[in-house]
Amino acid sequence: MKKKLCLFLGYSSKKTILINFLRRKKIKVYEHGNKKLNNIAVKKYDFIISFGYKKIISKKIIDCLKRPIINLHISYLPYNRGASPNFWSFKNNTPKGITIHEINHGIDTGDIIFRKKINFK
Repeated sequence: MKKKLCLFLGYSSKKTILINFLRRKKIKVYEHGNKKLNNIAVKKYDFIISFGYKKIISKKIIDCLKRPIINLHISYLPYNRGASPNFWSFKNNTPKGITIHEINHGIDTGDIIFRKKINFK
């Protein structure tokens, strides 16, 4: 059976344990970091995960993929979209949490797969 191929955008394996978790599950993971994506390279991956990726992904790239890019977002969407969402949740006293969602053409506006509120003391 062919190994699944994952493109991981954003954090490196030094910043998140998720990459090594995927590798232990026999998924081949390429760490892309925060480099700009190009639409030719992304087509060879079975799936793409974004976690801490700082760039806007173009409509052209989103539209060429067979399945949506999955984003791991450290806020309870729809609150605090974009960068530094935890900071804004405290500053604006909005719900805190995490969200896993599909990336679409907006900023953190894609279909939500999972989200959970987290209470900080």
